[in-house]
Amino acid sequence: MPANRRPPARGPRRGRPLPPPRALPADRGRQPLPASLQARRLPPSTLRRRRASALFGIVALIVLIAAGANRFAHKNAPITVQTTARHTKTGPAALRVGLIDCTFVDTSRPTKNWATGVSTPGRRLLTEVRYPTTNGVAARETPRAHPAYRRGPFPLIVFAPGFKVYPVEYRALLDAWVRAGYVVAAPVFPDTNPAAVAAQGNIAESDLVNQPADVAFVTRRLEAAARGQSPNCAFVKGLMSTGPVVLAGQSDGGDTVAALAYEHANASLLSGLQVHGVAVLSGAEIDTAPGAYGASASSPPMLFTQSRNDACNTPEDAAQLYNAVNENDKWFLDLTAKTHIGPYNGRNAESFDVVVKATEAFFRAEIAGVSPGAFLRQAVAGKSAVATLSQGGSISLPYLRASQASCYTDVIPD
Repeated sequence: MPANRRPPARGPRRGRPLPPPRALPADRGRQPLPASLQARRLPPSTLRRRRASALFGIVALIVLIAAGANRFAHKNAPITVQTTARHTKTGPAALRVGLIDCTFVDTSRPTKNWATGVSTPGRRLLTEVRYPTTNGVAARETPRAHPAYRRGPFPLIVFAPGFKVYPVEYRALLDAWVRAGYVVAAPVFPDTNPAAVAAQGNIAESDLVNQPADVAFVTRRLEAAARGQSPNCAFVKGLMSTGPVVLAGQSDGGDTVAALAYEHANASLLSGLQVHGVAVLSGAEIDTAPGAYGASASSPPMLFTQSRNDACNTPEDAAQLYNAVNENDKWFLDLTAKTHIGPYNGRNAESFDVVVKATEAFFRAEIAGVSPGAFLRQAVAGKSAVATLSQGGSISLPYLRASQASCYTDVIPD
């Protein structure tokens, strides 16, 4: 009840006589009250005040009950918890996904047109940055939404998309990682994006050898922005942590991050980067020469996912890369999905669900510096028809004839 409103009258004061009762108008079809009850009858003005007061009281009571119920429900509802190394944030509001483009230019390397053989100075790397926000719409990305600075800082995932595919193809997966508490950056590679391939032809895939350096460059530029040392993507300062980083990529993007982390020729590219884990999603070796890949004491842990029915990135190629990385903290998730992209864009729902849970478990554990084993096993528990998990050592997968036509059967239409 507002402070400036008087409490309703409780009844006539003692010693003051009641006014004489009045009969209701005859046209309402009601009869005057019996004489025995007329002494108890209050004047209509008093009744109206009482009715209004009673109605106000009922409404106020309902509001109070609802508010109390909401407080009770909120107190007992599940609370979203983001846990990373030196990063524990708890809050009642679920994280949503903001989206902004940042552009980084590496002036130290050229961009080659593989169709003409002509190179132009610099490599322009448009980068889609998805980040946590508490604004916007829950079910979709919100461009330029206000970042959730108060819930951060959040670790960085750098994701490399596949050949002839824009990062948006993996939106469902990248958004899931953002909601789990990460900033996710996905560069559009200058020669292997759909527009560039349309202009140059499939020969543009030759530029794959330059993409590991692209990923390293974007990672460093984002870290500089997070430290306030770069005007590009300055909004990540205070939002993104400058500590551990994880890398991920699918198909040729998986090739890219694997080459950055484990190909001996690229060892210097990781210098100064705190890469705590690499998720290779249906990838293979770029350089297939014996001994080109391996691991050292400083090599990051690896999670490898691959479908044994994927004829685009064949199981045999995947096994060759996995077996070449002599890393104890490596994990292989063997999927039964029949398509190449479906487990990563959501078109194959069962496999996608396992991939989301497994990658989140792997990232969380590796950033925190603990073994991911228990978390990964929990992610695949009860899913033996969809995926099986193995650790370390070598694996053997059945031979499958390669088919380029199978590479894009599950691509989401524009």
